[in-house]
Amino acid sequence: MADENRKLMQDNRKEFRGENKDAIKDLNLDEETKAALKSLHEEMIAESKPLVEKLRTEKDLEARKVILDELATIGKKYAEKAKEIAPEAGAVIGERQKVMEENNTLRKENLDARKDFREERSDIVEKYKAAFMEKLKAKLDTIPSEKLEKVLEKLEAMEAKIEANTSLAPDKKEKLLAQIDALREIIEAKMDEYNIINDELNLEEIFE
Repeated sequence: MADENRKLMQDNRKEFRGENKDAIKDLNLDEETKAALKSLHEEMIAESKPLVEKLRTEKDLEARKVILDELATIGKKYAEKAKEIAPEAGAVIGERQKVMEENNTLRKENLDARKDFREERSDIVEKYKAAFMEKLKAKLDTIPSEKLEKVLEKLEAMEAKIEANTSLAPDKKEKLLAQIDALREIIEAKMDEYNIINDELNLEEIFE
């Protein structure tokens, strides 16, 4: 489910840009309006940043869902403010908000789907996450979202291969699957952070 939902989220973002490209171009917002949207975006980033930091480190899956909802609420609030600044862009802003809401639902579905796995391997997954984060934390911010997506695809292929391998000892298989899930959680959290802040919540960017 996780890979399917991630693809749906990506498609939602691309579809928005494709369907609204001409409408955005035709708006031709003046510089004063663009400056106001930029200021609004900076305000939104300041309010969202603490939640993004919590999302990056929160271990409890239910708590992560709450944080995602809080970010979606912030997105809705600033979308309404953006409509007041640029009422002529109301339809486009509304469509962008739909993307945020739909993708928020998909992210929470992914967290629910992970529960069964985490119930059995929670401690060992957290152990590997801590170790991987120590090694990766300086690099994660420098890796483009597109490359992270490819890493996730490789991890999913590795997971399928390991699960299908009948010659692996059960303990070895569980260890490898826990390592893969730990890496996947780290990368997905980073991608969520990037996509929420730089795309789904970023109303200023679409009017540049």
